Amino acid sequence: MTNRSSDVDGFANLRGNDLGGAATEVSRVGTFTTPPYGYTAEPTASVIASVKSGAGAGRL
Repeated sequence: MTNRSSDVDGFANLRGNDLGGAATEVSRVGTFTTPPYGYTAEPTASVIASVKSGAGAGRL
């Protein structure tokens, strides 16, 4: 994604994000839809608790 100090516009694909009401500055939307591997996206409502429970020295 482009930031204010970037000379080149990047691409972003936003889907299911909770930005807390913040505005986005996506100047170019990409076409990426599916990664070449399997994964399960975590619901945005549980991300904070998940990060906190796994954060700290010696945790992976």
